[in-house]
Amino acid sequence: MCSIWTSVGFIPPERALDAARHRGPDGSGEVRRDTAAGLLVMGHKRLSIYDLSDAGHQPMVSSDERYSLVFNGAIYNFETLRSELEALGHMFSTQSDTEVLIAAWAQWGIAALARFNGMFAFALHDARENRLTLARDRFGEKPLHVTAWREDGGTRFACASEIGQLLEALPERPKLNRRVAADFINAGATDWGDETFFDDITRLPAGHFAEIDLSNPLPTPGEVIQSERWWTQPAMDPSLARPETAAEALRPALERAVKLRMRADVQVGSCLSGGLDSSGIVLLADRDRGEAPILCVSAIFDEELPGGGSISERPYVDMVADAARIERISVTPDDDAVRETFDSAITAQGEPFASSSILIQNLVFKAAHQAGLKAMLDGQGADELFGGYPGMAGPHLADLALSADFGAWKRTVDALCADESDFSPFELFRATYSNILPFPVRKTVARFKDGWPPRPWPAGPAALYPPPLPVKTRGANRFDRLIRAMTGAVSLPSLLRYEDRNSMRFGIETRLPYLDAEVSDIAFRAPGSAKIADGETKRMLRLALDGVVPEPILRRRRKLGFSTPEQRWLNGPLADVVEDAFAMLERDWTGFIDMHEARLARTAMGHDTKAAGMVFRLTAFAHWAKANGISG
Repeated sequence: MCSIWTSVGFIPPERALDAARHRGPDGSGEVRRDTAAGLLVMGHKRLSIYDLSDAGHQPMVSSDERYSLVFNGAIYNFETLRSELEALGHMFSTQSDTEVLIAAWAQWGIAALARFNGMFAFALHDARENRLTLARDRFGEKPLHVTAWREDGGTRFACASEIGQLLEALPERPKLNRRVAADFINAGATDWGDETFFDDITRLPAGHFAEIDLSNPLPTPGEVIQSERWWTQPAMDPSLARPETAAEALRPALERAVKLRMRADVQVGSCLSGGLDSSGIVLLADRDRGEAPILCVSAIFDEELPGGGSISERPYVDMVADAARIERISVTPDDDAVRETFDSAITAQGEPFASSSILIQNLVFKAAHQAGLKAMLDGQGADELFGGYPGMAGPHLADLALSADFGAWKRTVDALCADESDFSPFELFRATYSNILPFPVRKTVARFKDGWPPRPWPAGPAALYPPPLPVKTRGANRFDRLIRAMTGAVSLPSLLRYEDRNSMRFGIETRLPYLDAEVSDIAFRAPGSAKIADGETKRMLRLALDGVVPEPILRRRRKLGFSTPEQRWLNGPLADVVEDAFAMLERDWTGFIDMHEARLARTAMGHDTKAAGMVFRLTAFAHWAKANGISG
């Protein structure tokens, strides 16, 4: 795990290499190669997780000096790959996954990517072919930002783990990408595509690689990066349609995924929210913890929701503590901590973020860092892969209605609304209707009723909202297609960005068992009937964790995650932040933001959670723009 930097055609300023030194506090290195395209510079800041000796430092160069590599991430199955490569004649001098990656590339080339079970973003130079290859893991757990520009009559190129590194190197500050900003402000969209909030800075797409020819001068900036996909979501397997069958395949795969991620040369802790996903990980990890208890960090708020009910996860965290040998750290920030964290989170994220939950996540990793942790497990990806979000019930109900199985539709609605849940019958009826009608039709109806664009919607027409569902594949219904969209474009990419920046801000590597190659392949192959059945979401996952997770957690219906008292914060510790943001919007952004709509949201934020979310996004955008010297 680290911060990487690669550039072609110029010598980057030292501050560009150091702009993300928080990602790699344990060592640094640099190699330079003269090429026909210009000087190649590969820099690295190391966070030591495997092989803590100096032998694991990067950039790592192969013994024959053909390959030079800077690598961010972890190849969890590197020990298995090393044994296979040794049988093929390769020799190793370190205990690092980095050396295994180089040998795998020398043996299999691009085909090595499909053999890696892990998270990665890397740049690899092949001196014999004079080619630079960039690659990113299947889900994009690890970031890789790229940019190219014209300078001194030639094309320059750079890629880096964080945008801030590129901003330090570019001759001019990029302009705001207004399409991305509008979708963020209006709909809360972040990381829905490969564009960033900065014009001319993009992300290498997840599951892609790119090859750059350095034997000739670089082409025009727009032609430097031509990426290709190396991984696609697996097709569905009808044999996994029953929840019980899918769970039988999932349980051992999940056990292996957690066990792989517990392997490290440093202590591995875990985030623990008290929900199904993180509780399952902690209780499976408890079996491989060795003698020491697992250090778990939880965010606890003993507060009531505005509409009634509690956001406290304390009782569920207590259940996990009773069932496993863990050491607990609880994070309950006071108002001063919330206020102080806002500014640091703006800096750490590099781009605006849509929810105050990111502040809590930041504080969780800060507490983990203070406790000495350098690696942690977390549960990102489970909701997307197994259908855990409340809004995902609508497509499933629409599928039932379109199949004319109204009895199943009624039973599902009744079950979803039973006991304490996130649903009401009217909301589910509306969700069914909304998911049956194509979006253009719904948009036309809403416009006829003066309901489009939605209000408040202050940043003009959104370019990407709503994101299209993937092209319908054989056997895929609305729910299946939504699962694939959530993991590939809509939800998971933003959560991975938040997680990576918040954890690496404190030099912590997060490991996500639900995104394991074997686990996620099973999840994709299992049809929606295995994931939501008889009114129960995440059915196959609940069955897989039956006997592992305490029954009250296994049957929980309400989803909280990192829930926060956002409305109170906006009127309390963040009130001055909001005030400053709206002053900046009035002064600098009236050509982009409709301030009448913005003020409507601010007036309603005390009693309307959607309005509160809008105010938070406007506030985050204004302060991010100020921090990056961007104005309207």
